[in-house]
Parts: sequence; structure tokens; C-alpha cells
Amino acid sequence: MSIDSTPTMPGHRWAHRPARVNPWGPAAALPQPWPVSPPPATPINSWAGPTMPGRPMPAPAWAPPLPTRGDTSRRTWVPLGIGGLVITVAAVIGLVAVIRGSDKPTAADHIATATGAASQPSPVLPPPPPPAVPDEALPGLLLDPPTVNAIMGTRDLVVNPKLTTAKLYIDTTDMPECGGVWANANRNVYAGSGWDAAQTQYLREPDQPAHEVYQSVVGFPTAQTAKDFVAGEAKRWPLCNGKTITTTVPDTPAQSWWIGAVDQQGDLLTSVSKGEGGRGYSCQHALTARNNVVIDVEACGWDVAQQATTIAQRIGEQISRTL
Repeated sequence: MSIDSTPTMPGHRWAHRPARVNPWGPAAALPQPWPVSPPPATPINSWAGPTMPGRPMPAPAWAPPLPTRGDTSRRTWVPLGIGGLVITVAAVIGLVAVIRGSDKPTAADHIATATGAASQPSPVLPPPPPPAVPDEALPGLLLDPPTVNAIMGTRDLVVNPKLTTAKLYIDTTDMPECGGVWANANRNVYAGSGWDAAQTQYLREPDQPAHEVYQSVVGFPTAQTAKDFVAGEAKRWPLCNGKTITTTVPDTPAQSWWIGAVDQQGDLLTSVSKGEGGRGYSCQHALTARNNVVIDVEACGWDVAQQATTIAQRIGEQISRTL
């Protein structure tokens, strides 16, 4: 930017406005309102050039009036036009920024969002599955004779080694689809289920036996495969309710059993079978799964009701304590 050095001419009009006229006399008779200092010998501003002779006093420091529409001076109109344009563009940009800025999240919004995210509860992850029960731990899951006697209401039940085994039984029936309802730990029933190992303990009175207990635990690779086996039996057992089946045991005459009272409570499947001609001798069969172990219990006698259910539940509790 540079200072305008054009001398002011007599009678110069700012924006077409007439010069002041003194009504009391000629303009020459009027006293000078400001004394005119003689021009300095040397210019004050070296860059402004020499002072012209007879140069009038500079105009006051206030800005000249704005040009009117009729003024065509480029030195006044053009700069003002550019300034107005800049001001207008700046106003538009500011308005757009305000409008767009209203859509942007504020600091309060960020605080509210952060507070809301922090107030949300963390997702609760399910606990990891318990480790599988190893095959060698199966014998330790069975109840001891005193506990079995207390459940059965007897005093003389002992372990009989003849039918205590780590294998499955091979009894057969004329209705294979109902074999699982009557017999526990049966090879034909478990065939194709993927079982790994089994342990059965057989208890009875030594002389003139009136009660029998088969408590079996069968190990599976996973808890899901054990659960699937019980679920499959739960579909088959009710189909045999009220039917009579004939069983065959090696070196023993065939026997007929009437199947009744098939029931399921939660994950526990039970049934009651009565022997033909047994004068009320019956067996309760209970089947359930805990972790990767299927619990298969059969309790027989003339006064059997829910003993197999209780034994199976106690074994399940022991499995839970070992996890």
C-alpha cells in the first residue's frame, strides 16, 4: 500500500459536495483555521519525494466520504468494491461455517457419549466349560456300600465282584428299541454313541438277596456327546411305556418285564419295570448326564420307589465336586 501524493486542487469537491462558502465575506478574508507551516527543507519521509512548491496543507486525518454511485474514480470505487466483496464472501463463509458447525458434535456431545458408553454394563461372558472327567476317575465316582445301604434302607448290601465290571452288559430283548428302558449299561443301547469307558458296581445281599443295585458311570469324549445320548433315550423310552418285553441273559431262562411309569424331570429320565411272576419285584431305572459322564443306575427290590433317582443324583453331586 502507498500514500496518495496527488495535490489537492482549489475548489476540490469530495463526492460532488460543494466547498464551504463564508456568508460574511470572501473566502480570502477568512482567517486560516489552521496555520500553514512552511514546508521543511528536507522531506520528512525520504521515500515520499520532494515537496512540491506551493503545496497546500494536507487534508485532515479523517477518511473521505464514501463515493456515490456517480463517482467513477477507480482509485476509490475499485478498492471499496473489492473490500465489500471480501466482506460479503467472509460473511457467507461464516454463515455456512455456523450452519455446518451446528451439525458437528460439540464437546458436551462427546462428554455425553463417553458417559453413556461408560454407563453401559460390560458384556458378561459365559464361564468356560469344566474339564472333562478322565476315564481313570470313573471308579471313584460311584457311591460306597454304606451310602447305598442308607439310600436303599438296607444294611447288608455289599459289592458282588461277579457283575462288577469295566465292560458293558450283553443282555438282549425281543424289542431292541426298548432295551434301554429295562437294562442299564447295555452294550446294544450304547452302540454307536461314541462312549469311551465304563464302570459298573453291583451290590446285593450275600445270602437270600432281596435287593440289587447296579450303579454305572459311562465316560464320553465331551459333555455334549453325553447329553446327546441321554436326549436320544428320552425320545425312545416313552414309546415303550405300557409294553411287555422279553429279556434274555446268558445261562438264565428268559424273563418278561412290563414297562411302566416312564417320566422325565429336567435332565433326569426314569422308568419302572415289573417282572412277570415276581410278586411285586420291580426295578427303577434312572439315567442322566453330568459333564461328559452318563450316570446309569438301576435299583431293584420289593420295596423300591425312588432309590435309583437318589443314587444317580448323589453320583452327579460327586462329579460336580471333582470339577
